[in-house]
Amino acid sequence: MSNNDRILPQGPGETRDCLKAISAAISANIGPNETVYLASVPMSRSDLQTKVDGALAVYDQVVSAEAAVHPLVEQRDAAAPGVSQMLDSLLKFLENRFGNTSPVLGSFGFRPRKKAVLTVDQKAARVQKMRQTRQKNATMGPRQKQALDRSGAPPPAEPGKGPQV
Repeated sequence: MSNNDRILPQGPGETRDCLKAISAAISANIGPNETVYLASVPMSRSDLQTKVDGALAVYDQVVSAEAAVHPLVEQRDAAAPGVSQMLDSLLKFLENRFGNTSPVLGSFGFRPRKKAVLTVDQKAARVQKMRQTRQKNATMGPRQKQALDRSGAPPPAEPGKGPQV
């Protein structure tokens, strides 16, 4: 006999339904003085009824708890936008009062902001982009502006040197 030949409940829902049916069928189909053997262990009808009802109670508790959780989750989800806005406002207040990198923010439960550490390639790309933007917009750095104020003509930018900021 293979496992597929047996008709056993599959999953907690079917198991709960099966336990309910067994609980109801015990008194109708098993006599009061009859002995039932489960895995070679003799049990009276009342012991069997107690065992089945105890197992059914466990499954019923889960169903009850799950039914209670759904409305609470809906309440939490409905409150989430307001809570998020409150947290955002509080964070802004705390950052204004203590600073963006203050360890006090951690005591309020906020994660510290990560400082971006640029790699050498990222720094070079940033300098190149800045040069291209300055060239495109025809803008000058502070030293080029000082030289323009003194002489009237802007000095040419040195190739190989980035704009001085």
